[in-house]
Amino acid sequence: MKLLLFADYVRSSPIAISHWAIDLTRALHERGHEITLVIDGAEDCSLFQNQPGIRVLVHDPQRDHLGANPFAFQRFAQEQKDHVAHDRTLSLTPLVPADAWIPLGPGAWDNVKTVLATQSPVSAASELVHQPWLLAVEAAERVAAASNSNVLTFGNGPGGLGYASRFAQPSEVEVDEMRRSMRELLRISHDRRVVLLSAVHAHRGGLQPFLSAFAHLCRETTERKPLCIVIGRSGESIASAVAKAGCLEDVKLLGRTNRIVELLAACDLAAIPLAAARHSRFGLKSSSVTGRFAADALCVGRPVIALNRAAGSELLNPPQDNSDPLGPGWIVDSADSTQWSIGLTTAMSLLWLGHRTPAARAAGILLSMDRLIDRIERILHVSCSAAP
Repeated sequence: MKLLLFADYVRSSPIAISHWAIDLTRALHERGHEITLVIDGAEDCSLFQNQPGIRVLVHDPQRDHLGANPFAFQRFAQEQKDHVAHDRTLSLTPLVPADAWIPLGPGAWDNVKTVLATQSPVSAASELVHQPWLLAVEAAERVAAASNSNVLTFGNGPGGLGYASRFAQPSEVEVDEMRRSMRELLRISHDRRVVLLSAVHAHRGGLQPFLSAFAHLCRETTERKPLCIVIGRSGESIASAVAKAGCLEDVKLLGRTNRIVELLAACDLAAIPLAAARHSRFGLKSSSVTGRFAADALCVGRPVIALNRAAGSELLNPPQDNSDPLGPGWIVDSADSTQWSIGLTTAMSLLWLGHRTPAARAAGILLSMDRLIDRIERILHVSCSAAP
């Protein structure tokens, strides 16, 4: 099948949500499809080099992440639809509808509401002055939405594609080796229990109750205290939250990192205390996340403790065949420190980890990229058969 795949500005980091454009392009090409990737811009165009059989068309090779020109990109995308031979279209941008439309990333108005809700009036005004194109993006998104194309999402709800890890599942031997080398690099003893906390969206709230519960767990532990490794981009606010909770000595702040698989291997438990966008206090229109952190953790064989409104939390439900009444993790029903204390105390115990770690690995087998591509292909084939 000849596919046109559309995406916005593509960042280099493999944990950026826009990196799905690269991952899906490569996965679809491996299935034998001819791919033309149409993007507005890229942080590093060399990402697309040495990919025979994949054609890349860049609207503005010089643009940066703040250089959006949405209507120009929409015109460029339409020109490719008109002139590039293709059978079906797949889009990861809210600006371009397609046969399979998975608009990743928050909408423009969602970004505005987040800025207004999380910053002082002066800071918010300054931020929005430097992003005057946001209103144009909002208008362009409305134009695209008028197409009445069916919108797909990650997740298990209506129109959901399910979840997938973008990594191939490593063997248990590989996981053990990554665990040893990463712990040596971070100077963590082999027998210390470690939880890896994803705080990429720390502005949504929920971080403080988790850290307060973790601090309580550390105070109540008389033997070797557990360690929390925190990854996230809001370094100052995360550090402030850690200091407020009083657990500085038992927390490592790593900021942004590309070494997610190695860090998951090095930990015993993954934690997701932040609600998905659709549940945030800002009233965002839709979820802009793919649940990949939960999927990646299970793929590596690490149990997950997550808020019931976190992206991918439904992956922690027990299997429908009742083969395991507990599932591969722990779901916290309320974003308060008491509930997190109960969950962390249980989930960090050696007995619980001993039972849940194999369950997590078994759940991770079902989260392969191949299964996600199967679902996308079925949608595209149905779309093909329905075309006149």
